[in-house]
Amino acid sequence: MEEMTRSNTHFPRLSHAEVIARVQSACDDLVEMVTHNHQPPVSCRRRCDYCCRQPVFITPHEGLAIRDFVDAHGMAEAVRSSTARYLQAMASRPHARSGLATLLKSVQGLGPPPSDRQRAAVYGVHCPFLRDGMCSIYPARPLMCREHISFDDPQRCRRDEPFLGLEKPRFSEITAYLAMESVPPNQRMRPVYEFEAAAADAERCPPVAPAALRKALKWKTGRA
Repeated sequence: MEEMTRSNTHFPRLSHAEVIARVQSACDDLVEMVTHNHQPPVSCRRRCDYCCRQPVFITPHEGLAIRDFVDAHGMAEAVRSSTARYLQAMASRPHARSGLATLLKSVQGLGPPPSDRQRAAVYGVHCPFLRDGMCSIYPARPLMCREHISFDDPQRCRRDEPFLGLEKPRFSEITAYLAMESVPPNQRMRPVYEFEAAAADAERCPPVAPAALRKALKWKTGRA
């Protein structure tokens, strides 16, 4: 028993919930540091939801965080309804299906970016988690959303034009990397509405050593 205790002490493991909480915190800290006193200042404002009208993709650990938040707040039925409306709206748009598939492969690093026509087809439909201009899962929102900051005219976001924004650190790469041995490449990123499937992918991953996570975070932040 003493030997087992020593072994557990020397080789602790983090739960997947702890992993994503630490990654989210590191992401938020870095975004705060980069945007503090930035000139021009951040133009994002409460209920400014133009950036919530484009597809968002998540990694397994993010899916776990979203699923747990949805379950804890009794949102499952509302999310199913809003997801159905989202998919119906997408289905009504020519080229949207191929646009989503191409965009997903692109964020997975498995293909080229979508064409302008495909991108236009998938842009403009509200995220299934958007409620009254605000994110209903804000504390558990995806890393892609946490990193999406604009310092430019919000009307450019409205028109889906290139804008002066944060050089994205892409913290999602960390949780995708930590799932690498357990999840096939084409499942390391999923559309945000597939958060339950993403959570199931995370639960198949082995626990993460703190040292491995610290190394991955240092790679992104430059800090220990």
